[in-house]
Amino acid sequence: MRKTIGFIIIPILIAYIIASYTFPVMADIISPIYMFLISGIIYLQSRRIENLRIVWKLLALAMLSWGLTDLLWAYISIATNLDPNEMDLFMYLYLITDILLLINAAIYFVKNLDKWNRLQLLLDATVIMIISFALGSALFFSKIDFSEILLADFVGTVVYLSLDILILIIIVTMVASSRYKKIKIAIKYTTVAYIVYVLADLFYIDSYYSMTYVPNSISDIIFMIAFLLFTLSAVTAASDPVDYYDNSETTPNNFGKSKILWWVLIAPVGLYLMGRLSIGHLTAILFTLVIYQVMSHYVQKLLMTEILYIKEHEIKMALEKTITERTKELLISQKELEKRAITDSLTHLYNRDYFIESLNNRLKDKKPFSVAYLDLDRFKIINDLHGHPMGDLVLIEVSKRFSKQLTTDYDIFRVGGDEFAIIIPGNKAKDLEEISQRIIEIMKVPIAIDVFQFTIDASIGFARYPNDALTVSDLVKNADIAMYHAKANGAMTKHVVFSSDLIEQLERRNHIEILLKNADFKTDFELYYQPQFDSNSLEIIGMEALIRWFHTEEGFISPAEFIPIAEEVGLILAINEFVFAEAMLQIKRWNAFYNKDMVMSVNLSPLTLNSVDFYLNLKDLLEITGVNPGYLEFEITEHSAMNSSNIMEDVFRQIKALGFYISIDDFGTGYSSLSYLKRFNVDTLKIAKELIANIELHEDEMQIVKAIIKMSEALGLKIIAEGVETKEQLDILNDLNCHVIQGYYLAKPMTADALEEQFLKKDSKK
Repeated sequence: MRKTIGFIIIPILIAYIIASYTFPVMADIISPIYMFLISGIIYLQSRRIENLRIVWKLLALAMLSWGLTDLLWAYISIATNLDPNEMDLFMYLYLITDILLLINAAIYFVKNLDKWNRLQLLLDATVIMIISFALGSALFFSKIDFSEILLADFVGTVVYLSLDILILIIIVTMVASSRYKKIKIAIKYTTVAYIVYVLADLFYIDSYYSMTYVPNSISDIIFMIAFLLFTLSAVTAASDPVDYYDNSETTPNNFGKSKILWWVLIAPVGLYLMGRLSIGHLTAILFTLVIYQVMSHYVQKLLMTEILYIKEHEIKMALEKTITERTKELLISQKELEKRAITDSLTHLYNRDYFIESLNNRLKDKKPFSVAYLDLDRFKIINDLHGHPMGDLVLIEVSKRFSKQLTTDYDIFRVGGDEFAIIIPGNKAKDLEEISQRIIEIMKVPIAIDVFQFTIDASIGFARYPNDALTVSDLVKNADIAMYHAKANGAMTKHVVFSSDLIEQLERRNHIEILLKNADFKTDFELYYQPQFDSNSLEIIGMEALIRWFHTEEGFISPAEFIPIAEEVGLILAINEFVFAEAMLQIKRWNAFYNKDMVMSVNLSPLTLNSVDFYLNLKDLLEITGVNPGYLEFEITEHSAMNSSNIMEDVFRQIKALGFYISIDDFGTGYSSLSYLKRFNVDTLKIAKELIANIELHEDEMQIVKAIIKMSEALGLKIIAEGVETKEQLDILNDLNCHVIQGYYLAKPMTADALEEQFLKKDSKK
């Protein structure tokens, strides 16, 4: 069914979006087709779901109602001379979907009341209700003149808004009251779908009330995305129909502290900063949250008392069995000895010997299973910089997380160093994807030890029995090969399932490694330079140095292929020194000969920064070349900056002390914390080309770029837009006051001679 969504529903959604901007009549036709397909899929999935089937049938009915209304709209729009947008009838028809969704959410809420503590739930619902209606009153109700409003407008602005607020109250209450329980992915999809739907509805209400609504505009597209999310939730629920919560614990879902409600402050604070919310409303919301926290603390103490009472009763029952338990002590001691023989002494996971024994036992059963091989990325750096005792503490913490947060169906082993193995029952792709995502989530949380914080990724390789191997040695070997490929892919792919193609790729990698070790930097490598231009005068003011490898036999070898290998085998430091020296001498010669003050940008590998010799080597190069350090700018990607250690901060301070500039590359690619701008004393931000690529097509991406530029101006940072490939992009960036432009539209990377001939000599003649 997921393939149906991928091959049918999503293309229809894309076609609708395109038609909305190019051929609205076709969008009117596509919309009901899309909705009928979604309604049918959800209904078919509901037949496979035993738990709360009525919820999913109501959801299918809501989608059908919307589709029928869209069909009537399309008929009137195409077959008559009437404008459906001017007809009050449709406001009432679309209201049916809102009502059904509200009933749907309410049914699920009521059916799950026994999973929550009622008093805490009432508190959660009350504070969310107060905040929701406060925001609704401030943003919408306060603007409505009820003495002049027509009945139809009343439905559009008040009833719709009230239904949206009620839906939002129910959904946010369930999320806020779930606390630390593990929520299944189907409910996550449903929650996001409801929120997206409500946001679309609010966007529609705002545009309708301000007389700016246009059919098939952005609000309708957001509605369609919400309906797609509802479909995904139904498909996911049908594939795992047992329950929607992890009920391994007996405590209520809303037991424990919750910070979710404080996140609710983000919306009112943001609206206040935008001038959409008064200080009075903001103060009232804050006061409400403070009162809530006080009362919630009292309720949680009552809950804790009740739980402790239950545990005390259990302890008393256990004491009555003391005599029986003592007779089993000898057996327990024996089991402990056996456990030590099969347990790793550092992490207390199973050891490598028991891993091999377990695999042999699995092979005897002849039931399908899978082996996962894990290797911790960047772990060697921790050992090198902080010592092996610190590395051992990191391994212990990782092992604890695996033991606590992975299902007991998996056998987990430490097979050596920073390598782990997991035996997984079954060999379905879904199971492998699920454990991979779970491990990625576990590793996302930084590991805090003393004053240090470490963010470590895991590369995962899978081999399946009997699909990929029939012996223990082949299973281990193939899982290890798959893990290596996952590590070689870096951030692109965190897990790889073994296939015969991987062996060919491994042979290619080994071949490149041999060529790399035998390479002569001065003859095999060459620097290309991509010019950077002033956005107003289009005069060249700098360039980015990019390494190129032209092998005599292999031809051009991409940096994306050989740089990761160089990092792994320890050659990246030598390559970087070659690049630094060449770039320093080149910019020194150009600036002196053409009387310019251009800046050369050079990329920095995180491994280079973590090298203890990096700063000393850089200082020596500065003295040897005699270059002005103000001519050089070192770039580090946003991902590397976010995951940097405290030692890297010291290195950056030393670089700044020498007089070099610091730039953050690929800025805006998904991270929300900007603290590293202050930590690294950054001079320049390079906007990621993913944001520039569609800046002329998508308003939201243009607004993101605009916000980055405004923020840079406020912080006194230089801003560079990379990946500029069209005149339209250049014009928009000029209007946004972007300082520097880099991209194929103005110039591709080129040799030093070509750059000099095309730009520098031309400028010198002017």
